[in-house]
Amino acid sequence: MASLDGFDPKRLIPHLMVEPEEEKQGLYHLKSAAVLVPILFFNGEWCLLFTRRSNRLRKHSGQVAFPGGSSDETDLNPAATALREAHEEIALPDSHVKILGYMHPFEANSGFSVTPVVGWIHTPFQVVPSEDEVARVFSVPLTWFLTDGHLQYRTVETPWERREKVIFYEPYDGELVWGFTGWITRDFMDIVKAV
Repeated sequence: MASLDGFDPKRLIPHLMVEPEEEKQGLYHLKSAAVLVPILFFNGEWCLLFTRRSNRLRKHSGQVAFPGGSSDETDLNPAATALREAHEEIALPDSHVKILGYMHPFEANSGFSVTPVVGWIHTPFQVVPSEDEVARVFSVPLTWFLTDGHLQYRTVETPWERREKVIFYEPYDGELVWGFTGWITRDFMDIVKAV
């Protein structure tokens, strides 16, 4: 297992964008969304915080995700979207998060351009999952993601009859980080390895 002795979240800043990347204009307009990629020091180690979406949700129910969602007109930028959604989903106060920067946006099959916003939860808070949106909140140590053999790629047949490469991590505490969240996690862990 890889060691993160002396890890300091502030060392991620030079590897992140200070401003979010401009929305790409392609053949069609993608809706804007953002997720918070929350890092925190928990139980003696650096972790990523995830949610498992409620089975009541119409889309992506029961899947592991980062807190986040689509942008509102009142959101000034992707960080505002990610913080608003994190507060709605898990009661994370804005004042407990230091935004470190932005990762490159991901295009989701659902028609969204999703900007990952890396945030350091520097102050403990009382997690209160939204009953309508979140079934569980849990953390996974960064060192676990760095362990050989936990990351896999599989080719799957999609409902729209295409074959796509999908990312999977081995289950952790009964939870499966995969797909869209898996790609963001993998890219974030590449940044962690660079510091």
